[in-house]
Amino acid sequence: MSHPIKRLHHDIHRLHVAQRERKKDAKELRKDERGLKADRRHLEHHRDAFESTHKELKKDRTALGHLREALRSKLEPLTTQREQLQAAYDASVDPGTGEGDPDIQAQLTAIDQQIAAVHAQFDGRIEAKKQEVDQGVAAVAKRRDQIHQDRRDIQHDHREIKHDKKALEHDKERVKDARHKALEHLRPAEYKMGLKQTNKVRRELDLEPVDHVIRPGVPNVVGGQIGRWIAMAQTILKRRGVPLSKMNAHDIAILIRHESGGNPKAVNNWDSNAAAGTPSKGLMQTIGPTFNAYKLPGHGHILNPVDNIIAGVRYAIARYGSISNVPGVRAVKAGRPYVGY
Repeated sequence: MSHPIKRLHHDIHRLHVAQRERKKDAKELRKDERGLKADRRHLEHHRDAFESTHKELKKDRTALGHLREALRSKLEPLTTQREQLQAAYDASVDPGTGEGDPDIQAQLTAIDQQIAAVHAQFDGRIEAKKQEVDQGVAAVAKRRDQIHQDRRDIQHDHREIKHDKKALEHDKERVKDARHKALEHLRPAEYKMGLKQTNKVRRELDLEPVDHVIRPGVPNVVGGQIGRWIAMAQTILKRRGVPLSKMNAHDIAILIRHESGGNPKAVNNWDSNAAAGTPSKGLMQTIGPTFNAYKLPGHGHILNPVDNIIAGVRYAIARYGSISNVPGVRAVKAGRPYVGY
């Protein structure tokens, strides 16, 4: 395999590697972006749960406070009454027997029973509510930890996405550079490849296929814009198998100079062809039927300079064997007046 083709295949390999890396990093970016969205949803969910749990905790604390206040309001008068009774009982104690007033003792016993009844009414409920409060505190702390973790996850997601985007930009530059190199080396390689191999390579580079092998273009030996048109037409005809020896650029220029003066839009409305309804047109002054008979596919505009040269050259070769054999060309080169072809 020749050097230009090897170099092109190396470029395409680099391009494929860069494209795979770009695809992988793009996939990673999409994954991390999905992760960020999920973590944001988690954060919103945990914030809502935190607010709900915190509200329940506040309600439970309020309820606990009410129970404690109710207990205090129930116990306070009983405690005051007991203290008074206890003082009275202590004052009634007989130093000799060490015993106090039995009526007061009975009242103290009754007060103690009432106090016990109040505790029985409230202690269980207060304990249960304390447990609910403790559970609420733990739940709120858990929700707060979840929110903090979600924020850490989101920060991590942002860092990963930033890294992914940077890697993707680097990948895009690598793809761009590899493609540029491949396109730079494509034409020299195409000059040496067949049609099948050429189109395979072009597909790998996302280029349109061609219907002919690519070979070096014909240089502009005439000069100027007319010379460029002639060279373009020669290149296309050469790809179609027309040898350059039958379409000398300087001889084509002689025909153009005498037929149209180099004006691609020239139309002859006064000769016999015009009288017959088919005026001569374009650089080579071909009439419509002749142009249509000798035009090439994709080159069907009679006033297009390259299309007109193609049809005119093919007609002249078909009739005279080569451009050099056209009578007008031979006459001019021999120093005689030009005659139409």
